[in-house]
Amino acid sequence: VRDSLEDVSPSLLLLSVTIFMFASYLRALRWQFLFLDDQVSAWRLFVIQNEGIGLNNVVPIRVASEATQIAILSYRDGIKTATAVATLGMERAIDVVASTLILAVAFFMVPEMKNFTLYVWGAVGFAVVMVLVLRLLAWGTDAWSFIHRFSFVSAFASAVRDLVNQPVRLGLSMSLSVLYWLLVGVTAWLVAESVDLPISPMTATLVIMAT
Repeated sequence: VRDSLEDVSPSLLLLSVTIFMFASYLRALRWQFLFLDDQVSAWRLFVIQNEGIGLNNVVPIRVASEATQIAILSYRDGIKTATAVATLGMERAIDVVASTLILAVAFFMVPEMKNFTLYVWGAVGFAVVMVLVLRLLAWGTDAWSFIHRFSFVSAFASAVRDLVNQPVRLGLSMSLSVLYWLLVGVTAWLVAESVDLPISPMTATLVIMAT
């Protein structure tokens, strides 16, 4: 490790950090598209996301990020908790679909991916189930009367329904999500190049997505 770091390229590292920060901003912009009624700036969401991710990096179990982001939005920015949970949940769902799409494309472009056929199909199946669950939840807001007995569940389901009925916003978020993952892959590739690790940009992207 020491020998590798002695010859590291500072310029490539600086470029990788710059690209990663830009990708992180696009991730925040993707989240902003999911707020329909509440006005939250992309820069504010960028800060909130990185507060959650930063806290996540210092706790033993990676569960702090989402809870932190929801808490800040609810108590600091006055966003309804159900709305915050719905937008964050939809963002994660879009992440799954976008990353699965990249995996599916890589499956046909990278010969080594044939060794992971089962995992790729598992990811595709999981993405399809997630989309169906969201659609079912949105439909259930009007179809299941018992949901309205629980105020938070009802508000959450209504927020999900409103998002599902916004294909343009979801499409924009999906596009930004794909771009985000590709830029993160480029970041990983530049870091690998800076320490003379000979891997392709596609391999770097797949490794990052897998981890």
